[in-house]
Amino acid sequence: MAVAFNAVTVAQNQAASVTLSHNPQGSNRLLVVGVAWLDPAGSQIGLISAPTFGGVGLVQVGNDQFASEVTTALYRLAAPLAGAANVVASWPVPVEYVLFAASYSGVNAAAPLGSPYTAFGTSAGASVTVVGTTAGNMVLDTLAISSGATSVTATPHGGQNQRANQQQGASSFRLRFAGSDEDAGNDVGMAWALSVSRPWSQTGVEILAVPSGKPVARSGLKSGKRLGRFSFGT
Repeated sequence: MAVAFNAVTVAQNQAASVTLSHNPQGSNRLLVVGVAWLDPAGSQIGLISAPTFGGVGLVQVGNDQFASEVTTALYRLAAPLAGAANVVASWPVPVEYVLFAASYSGVNAAAPLGSPYTAFGTSAGASVTVVGTTAGNMVLDTLAISSGATSVTATPHGGQNQRANQQQGASSFRLRFAGSDEDAGNDVGMAWALSVSRPWSQTGVEILAVPSGKPVARSGLKSGKRLGRFSFGT
């Protein structure tokens, strides 16, 4: 069974909490939640309540803090209940945020994701390569950009399916957060063209399909991984 995209929902605002309805369908489901936020005062860097879906907590895949004010994080929930429920997250004070929830079917619940790869920089292009992927799986990436006072656009490479691409904020404090996926197979590069050079942080991870025969757990760090400042969950 190959991994298949199911649905995506997106929310953005300046607020201290977010409630986003999402409706996973299909068999062998996986819910992935990507979020980025900025706090101009810097007091809420890295602070977020772990998102829940239908009251069930998600597992953090990793997070990164960059450009002094922006945090980005990725979460997952294997085998979420089918049907509409709310993704809920909150911060101690209002922040500028973008959050998306994406669901997939055909995923191995025992080992839904490979190890994440990360890249970061300040440039007019962003890219991360997920190494040694397998046909039938998918690769997901998220991209957070510290826009500052500039309106920045981000355009995915031709092979990627854009799932989110929103800018949030005003005045001199803006961020853009985007996500995409692509069929796996060998090394998969996830690349975006930015309209101007700005600080960015990107994560790529392989979504693992239900195996044929005995499941094989995939864990640990792969050689060649760009760890950067990304913190890994368990």
